[in-house]
Amino acid sequence: MANKEYFCIIQEETFNSLPSELRMQFSNVEARESNEWENNKSDVVYLTLYKARKLASKKLRDYLYDKRHR
Repeated sequence: MANKEYFCIIQEETFNSLPSELRMQFSNVEARESNEWENNKSDVVYLTLYKARKLASKKLRDYLYDKRHR
């Protein structure tokens, strides 16, 4: 019988409510910020910087493509 690994995403409050004996059995625990877009989509500064990053990323991608294919 093959061993399987399961990856679960749960809220921090739920994780903290688990008994420590159970949490100690996890082979890997990784904490990440929740969805950045959902948390900041109404923040004007975030939106401005996000759009600038997307535009700069596209310009860089296009530049490197053109450079390779000259």
